Amino acid sequence: MLVVFAQAFGKLAKTDRVDAAMLARLGRLDGMEATPPTAESLRQLKDLVLIRRRFVDERADLGKLASELESRAGLRQVRLQLRCLATRVAVLDREILAAIEADEGLARRAEILRSIPGVGPATVASLIANMPELGSLDRRAAAALLGTAPWANDSGKHQGRRHVRGGRAAPRRAMYMAALAAVRFNPPQRDFYRGLREAGKDHNVALVAVMRKLVILANVLLQQDRLWLPQPPPAPKAAEESECTA
Repeated sequence: MLVVFAQAFGKLAKTDRVDAAMLARLGRLDGMEATPPTAESLRQLKDLVLIRRRFVDERADLGKLASELESRAGLRQVRLQLRCLATRVAVLDREILAAIEADEGLARRAEILRSIPGVGPATVASLIANMPELGSLDRRAAAALLGTAPWANDSGKHQGRRHVRGGRAAPRRAMYMAALAAVRFNPPQRDFYRGLREAGKDHNVALVAVMRKLVILANVLLQQDRLWLPQPPPAPKAAEESECTA
């Protein structure tokens, strides 16, 4: 029961400290905080992104089906449906772009996310629609929300192996594709990935680490309301002490 209660609050790690904190929270729980309603523009975008993802999945399934068919008649039917789906996905891409550009706030978020090398239009739309909290989180919460945070599995003296778990499947899937592009076209991410591989990390482990860095970067850029730059801007200097005396 305590594990389920902790997971409801996004606490996927299993440690004595987490258990104690959850027991304390359970003891003083007097109600859940209300979730503010989602704006209509965001609901519309989320629906369009969901439909597009289903069409893309269907297209992939048909591609696999085509490899199993033996007759020309069967292949012709599959190819007709594939062309139809390609057209519908293209129409959805235009509608998604129009929905984003129609809302000033969403358009600015899209501009910031698109500036990150490797993050394409489909990933941008998925992050905006499915992770609207980005820009208001700390780095750990952003990684956990995507499902790329390594969670502890400890109890007493036992220290279990860390695993990534939970998170939101749709944006994680989109960010996986972005990470594949980033390790080719984003020099900092490419060097980071290569360093992990040279250190003996598995390809998927290294790729998840790149995904984690990308979502943390996206969160920071949205917090600071700025575009990605090859070199981060210098931190603001502390105000100099006044030389005036009372």
